[in-house]
Amino acid sequence: MGGSMTGLSSPHPTREIVPVSTHFVNLPDGFKLKCGGELQQARMAYETWGRLSPARDNAVLILSGLSASAHAASHGHDNTPGW
Repeated sequence: MGGSMTGLSSPHPTREIVPVSTHFVNLPDGFKLKCGGELQQARMAYETWGRLSPARDNAVLILSGLSASAHAASHGHDNTPGW
């Protein structure tokens, strides 16, 4: 553990800084929609902050509805406001 990682600094030097990162997952072709349609070659983006605990009990899922952006909140790598 350290006080900084990739240029970030923490007010709590004993805590590890885990940078926010954006990930992508390709949905299977023919992804069925509730309205009856299907998506082809769709890709979903999501952001993560921190690390998943060993018990896997510290995750929060935020759904953006119809937003075309996965950017939920500003952070050190992207200070634009999220949705």
